Amino acid sequence: MTFDLPSFLGGTGAYRPYMEEQNFRLSSNDAIVIEAPDSNLPSNGTNHVRSSLSEANITVQHREGLPFDLASLDLAEYSTVFPSPKSVTFTGYKVGGGTVSHTVVTDGVIDGTGPLNDFQTFAFPASFTNLSKVVANMYLFRLDNIAVVVDGQETPPPPPPAPPLIYDVTWDAPIHTVGQVTAVGGAYSPTTINFGTPTVRQQLGTMAGPALEFKGTGYQQLQFKAKQYARAYRVEFDAYLDLPVEFSVLFDGYAPIQRVDFKEDGTIGLFQSGIGSISSIGSYPQRETMQVAIDVDMIGKTWAIFVNGERKHLGPFGTADGDLLTIRLHESGSTTGFAGLDNVRIFAYDPGTQAIPGPRIAASPEKLDFPQVTVGTGKTWLLYVRNGGGQNL
Repeated sequence: MTFDLPSFLGGTGAYRPYMEEQNFRLSSNDAIVIEAPDSNLPSNGTNHVRSSLSEANITVQHREGLPFDLASLDLAEYSTVFPSPKSVTFTGYKVGGGTVSHTVVTDGVIDGTGPLNDFQTFAFPASFTNLSKVVANMYLFRLDNIAVVVDGQETPPPPPPAPPLIYDVTWDAPIHTVGQVTAVGGAYSPTTINFGTPTVRQQLGTMAGPALEFKGTGYQQLQFKAKQYARAYRVEFDAYLDLPVEFSVLFDGYAPIQRVDFKEDGTIGLFQSGIGSISSIGSYPQRETMQVAIDVDMIGKTWAIFVNGERKHLGPFGTADGDLLTIRLHESGSTTGFAGLDNVRIFAYDPGTQAIPGPRIAASPEKLDFPQVTVGTGKTWLLYVRNGGGQNL
């Protein structure tokens, strides 16, 4: 596990309740935090895992519960501010009972992005076999390049969705389980849970399900990583709002937050720091399943918001460098009402390594497959065509 492309697609940031790479899950007392090289941090030129006080007891286990052997891993001191040698004890929990332990001590060599070797590789003894999990019983260190051997046959992961689709989340089995908190990681789950315990339910209101329930005394929030440097993004989802509840969609870039609010009074409002707010752009159907679509044009710097195919808003969208970092789905906390969510699909059109100007035609959906239509009858489908480029088309 290297926490870098291509095996780990999430990038830097905090992951709750766990992060997943190559069928293994890492968790801690709070989050798994992935950080990049920095002059004040240990560096080997790649991403690594941070263990601070809140991220103590980092735990490694197979996502399917298969036994595994721990061969080696790389460790470094926490930072140039805390450069002292670090003693870390790893406890391995054996399948069927019993434990083994191994303590390693770092050498205290750390110079950030300088020429020294900040990370050391530690091999583990032969007793670290047939394990159900391994726990690092300490904090204030950095971790990278975990080498494991799986004892058993893993279930192959599902193939990625076909571009331009980057997320396709339905909360169906086998990835998700009714009655449990949503799975995270990959293209068929949210990237992380920022707040709360969004839980999969068999049915929510008029939603057939399985669907995800946002309900609780505090914030409930999911996050999807974007950062595709796409010319345009599209977010689609089904929602059911059982009042009293407020539900929001937030778009985060290097510039101000752009937010769509589905409010308790049945109206839809906008908040755009640096641009302004609109108290109401229209209404939405309360206690009914609705289809929401939001098109974001990164070149033209506009966005369009649709509810059940009806355009509610077309206006400016502010970003600093022409990209989105994350997309968040948020419920403000309600003990009596709830928000139901299903069929989240996020598209990234023409992704790249940086924003590219120029004309671009885009249609959503990209193709229409009409079923058989009886003579004398018709079927109407909506097709949105737009120029997402920076020049006339």
